Amino acid sequence: MTPDPVQIYALADSSPMVPIPGIEMRGVFGRGASINVVTIEAGAILPMHRHPHEQLGVVLEGILILTTEDGDHEIGPDEAYVVPGNVEHAGTAGEGGCVVLDVFVPARDEYREAAAPPRTG
Repeated sequence: MTPDPVQIYALADSSPMVPIPGIEMRGVFGRGASINVVTIEAGAILPMHRHPHEQLGVVLEGILILTTEDGDHEIGPDEAYVVPGNVEHAGTAGEGGCVVLDVFVPARDEYREAAAPPRTG
């Protein structure tokens, strides 16, 4: 089997998916995993939800407030989290908003509309 070619992506070239006002996502998809760069404006709330995908995240800027059955968890820059599949969770940003890099395994196919196009040339 021939391996897939390496591809480079420019996230700024993608149109963001806006699932909820104040939340923008841009993604990249591989065969078995996907990443999403998520920008959450101050005051925007991603309501409680669950999905079968394992979710790993790193806060790049600002403060993410991750809510689980254990309560609220403030996560700052260079801190990471793991949400196992099917665990209910919600998210909001601290006062100045936040930017988060999320990794999903397997890939979140329903987010493909937020996929960045491969860079050409």
